[in-house]
Amino acid sequence: MEQVDLLILGGGCSGLSLAVELAGRGYAGRVLIVEPRKDYARDRLWCYWSLWPHSFQDCVTHRWTTWSVRLGEREARQSTHAYAYERIPADRFYASALRCLAAVPTMALWRETRAGRVSATSSGFEVETTRGPVRAPILLDARPPAPAFGPPVLTQHFLGWHVRVQEPLFDPSCVTLMDFWTDQAGGGAFCYVLPYSPTEALVETTRLSSEPFGDRERDERWLRDYLATRLGAERYAILDRERGAIPMGLPIATRSRWPAGYHPIGTRAGLVRPSTGYAFLAIQRWSQAFAAALVASGPEAIPARPYSALSGWVDGIFLQRLRDEPATTAATFFAIFDQVEADATVRFLSDRGSLGDYFDVIAALPTWPFLKTAVRRALTSRLRPTDDPCWIGAAPPQSEREPYDHVSDPR
Repeated sequence: MEQVDLLILGGGCSGLSLAVELAGRGYAGRVLIVEPRKDYARDRLWCYWSLWPHSFQDCVTHRWTTWSVRLGEREARQSTHAYAYERIPADRFYASALRCLAAVPTMALWRETRAGRVSATSSGFEVETTRGPVRAPILLDARPPAPAFGPPVLTQHFLGWHVRVQEPLFDPSCVTLMDFWTDQAGGGAFCYVLPYSPTEALVETTRLSSEPFGDRERDERWLRDYLATRLGAERYAILDRERGAIPMGLPIATRSRWPAGYHPIGTRAGLVRPSTGYAFLAIQRWSQAFAAALVASGPEAIPARPYSALSGWVDGIFLQRLRDEPATTAATFFAIFDQVEADATVRFLSDRGSLGDYFDVIAALPTWPFLKTAVRRALTSRLRPTDDPCWIGAAPPQSEREPYDHVSDPR
């Protein structure tokens, strides 16, 4: 039986980021990462605002200091040199992390290995894997959230194409974060344009929905229509494709229910910002805090909350409003970018906002509807903690596709 000091279930962004931080701080224990995939490829990309230094700065390929949100023919444009909007492709991130781990003899990565039943023991945990059982006193769980956690308030479904056009159509200096260009009666549908050059961009359709899965054929039709009608790109080459789903407002287990030594990470730990779906920077911040606490003081000092209590309260009200009144989604987001100063907007979206930033955002929104939502949510909260923090004593279900996944589809 394999015996290690720290076991990580899942070698994606959260698992690899944590291992890199542990290596950087000289953690002396044996670390094992169990990961089902065989190869690491460009299966996604991460974007975020640069409010926090991290270990993957050399993986950044693009930076923008201007972005816009469009509602019909109206445009709210913001610029700031304080915080750049940065892009990291997954293949560069994976290569950097794997190089770091390969240089540390006490760290191992088991690829093509699935975790099964997890059992709590007197000295920690025993995990059944397809390569045999593993024991560890500390378990980091990055697997997809268990069904017992309950569904998210909303799910962000996206489908994007990296396209190349013959004529210059894109402004490489400005990211289109949201383009609410069609009828919003159903609510929560917009396009996202990440320009790499005047002739290349990632163009993506995004929908906020209560359903766990998206409609690929519908979204592809919508994306083709957007390229032709809104951008004027009737002929283009598709260089790469991506699609996936991000849970927004997923119930998170209360820490008092965790077995000693158990720590959820990634989506399972609530590191996806409920109101936006951004996660990369939160993963880096939490991984740094976890590694520093473990090396300095032991697992008892591990940070508990990925986001502040204030942001959690505001996000809960915000998401409840979007779910109850989906037709207001476009106007709500547009108001924030149109009426709030750029730096304050970025800090608010990245959970680094001051009280003043939060007051500015709240002031930009319609007071009475959000107040009613706040009262209703206080009485019947949908973002309540769950009592089932992990798969202790049972194996997680295996399926061809998890509810919250990213799927690379290059052609």
